[in-house]
Amino acid sequence: LVAQRVWWLFFSPENKPKWLAWLVKKYGLTPEQAKRILDAIDVLPASKRKPMDTYLTLARNNMTNTEFPDHQLKVLKTYMEPGFRLEEYDNAIMRKHDERYVKLLYEYEDFVKAYELTPELIEVFREAGVNVDDMGTNGLRPEEWGKFGSTVKTMRGFTEAYLRFRDECVRVAKEVAKELGRA
Repeated sequence: LVAQRVWWLFFSPENKPKWLAWLVKKYGLTPEQAKRILDAIDVLPASKRKPMDTYLTLARNNMTNTEFPDHQLKVLKTYMEPGFRLEEYDNAIMRKHDERYVKLLYEYEDFVKAYELTPELIEVFREAGVNVDDMGTNGLRPEEWGKFGSTVKTMRGFTEAYLRFRDECVRVAKEVAKELGRA
């Protein structure tokens, strides 16, 4: 839902032209320059847990799904299931979801922070002509990113992986140095 909202705000057929016009007006770009900029930006949805999460973020433009190999295999296996119809997910990012699920997710503070906007963002969206009425004002502020649950978890994972990689590189370098008689 978060990736869908971000994509809709910037790249949906109704909003992308507004951003193109905004870039031209605000920064004095040519329409071609503005288009080149927007066409070069993609939403990168967070890691997905289930294959359907990937299928529901498929978009014809401005979306790149990066998946871990084990998840790629799950997505492929889902595709190979009898009766699965990939064409049903063409531009699935534009689907409307049952509001009951959104209301349920609103019980989680992390969801609200990721899903809603900040007053500062609302101001920019309105300046560009993007309708953000009823999108809330309790979004994550820049100074909160370092303490946000998903960010903390991701950074911990990246840091631990980097430290393991670094330690292994140092170990191998020491072995090579020893074999070359330089240790």
